[in-house]
Order: sequence, then structure tokens, then C-alpha cells
Amino acid sequence: MLTDISQIESLHKYSHSAMATVFDIFIQSDDENYSGQAAWEAFKEIDRLEEELSRFNPNSEVSRINNSAPGERLIVSPDIFECVRESLELKKLTMGAFDIAYFNSAEISAAENLLLNNDEMSIMRLDERICIDLGGIGKGYAVEKIEEILREWEITRALISGGFSSVKAVGSPDGFDGWPISISNPVSNSETILNFYMQDYSVSGSGLKKGMHIIDPSTGKPSMSKTACWALARSAIVSEALSTAFMILDESKVKNICDGNDGFYSVILNSDYLSTKNIFKAGNSSVIKKID
Repeated sequence: MLTDISQIESLHKYSHSAMATVFDIFIQSDDENYSGQAAWEAFKEIDRLEEELSRFNPNSEVSRINNSAPGERLIVSPDIFECVRESLELKKLTMGAFDIAYFNSAEISAAENLLLNNDEMSIMRLDERICIDLGGIGKGYAVEKIEEILREWEITRALISGGFSSVKAVGSPDGFDGWPISISNPVSNSETILNFYMQDYSVSGSGLKKGMHIIDPSTGKPSMSKTACWALARSAIVSEALSTAFMILDESKVKNICDGNDGFYSVILNSDYLSTKNIFKAGNSSVIKKID
């Protein structure tokens, strides 16, 4: 989801493998050494997060939750608590289409069987059949943490990519209306669907290119109704969750979510047509501007 950014001057790229993907940070700066130090601090934070978020790590916070006894109260780290809290809010927003739970019965849900205490940042699992997997939101959360660290280093012109499935534009490079973003057809990468500038915004994509891995929580079966979906939102956490949910929800529900929430946009690619009804609904705004 990137166009040619080689024309941007004083641009430095830093890459790091984590969370089963490659994170790229592009920073526009006259001080390459300083920007490199900032990127390194961000990557160290991602490595730490991966240890906490992975359900495959037996010592992770997620594994602690999944192995806890029903009714056992676990005080967790701020990162885990925030990921779970936002995930449950996004589940409500998407009418259950986005769900961090996996379980043995299709009749139970994480929102009904996880109890959160905001004051002490604790999580209680109420049903032993409930387990959580933060893979659907983890990269978006990592992208947001990278932005937080870059801003702490007073870096305000950067593009952050979590495996190109979630991209966050921080500020705007000098001389541009935003960071140039390109959405390509996953079935035919040579076909460009949309080109636009973006600043202080995120875009995430989901699709069937990697196989039938998007499961509809209501049926427990793979969702096959769309080829690919992209979601735009201010937060990469939200855009990542929405892109998954949009693969499952019918287009009328996607439209209702976008129309009912300021700053949400969608691009839907079906086998026979492309819908961009909700994207750029604010026109040439300060954060998203279509490239003609």
C-alpha cells in the first residue's frame, strides 16, 4: 500500500522483522543518525510487545489469560489491558464481526465472558472455553506504539508500515499534501485501485490472497463473500480491526459503520465490482486527499 516515495528528499528507511512480518519505518530527516536511533528504540519496543501479545509464547500475558482458571482475576500490563479493552469495544462496533476470541462453542462470546476492571487493570475469564488471540489487532497496536515513540523523539514526518497490511502516516513530507499511498488489486498487483495522500491517518487491508483465514465468528466458517477490503481510520488499531470486519459484514452494514462514525472510510473489492462509496466522503480534507 505504498506508491513510489523515492522522490521524497532526505528519506531514510529502517526495517525490522517481528510478529511474523516486516515492519518498515520511513523517516524524513536531515539527521540520519538521529532518526536511526529513534527507529531502533521503536523496534525494541515491538520486540517487547511481541513477547507479551503472542499466544504461542507460553510465558506471554495472553497465555496467562488463556490458562487462567474461570473467575481468576489477573492484573495485566497496560498494553494487554488496552488491547483487550479496545478489542471488545470494536467487537460491539462491528456487531461481533471482529472478535479476539476463539472457542469450542459458537454460542459464547468474548464480550460476554471476559470481565475487565479498569481501576486495577485486571482481566477475568468467566468461561474456560474462552481463549483470546490478539493477532487481529497486534500489528495495528504496534504501529501506534511506533508512532508514539517517534513523537517522543520529536519526529513528526514518518510513514510506518506493519507488513504493508497496516500503514500509518505521521505528518506530511515537505512539499507534499501527505504521504502517497496506493491500493492495488491483490489479484492483479499491476492494477491500481486508488492513489491518495494521507497524513496522521491509517489504512489497513484484509483479503483472501493468503487463503481462507478470515473466520466469521457467527458461523465459525471462513468468510468468502469479498476479495479484499480496506479501512481507513485515525488509529491503526481501529483500521486493522475494521478491515477484518468489513470482509465479513455485508456492504450495507459497512456503510452504516462508516456513516455513523466520523473519520471511518471503506474500500470494498468484490469479484465483480469495486465499491468506494464511503471513501473520501469528506472531500479533499486535511488528512486524506485523492490523487487524480
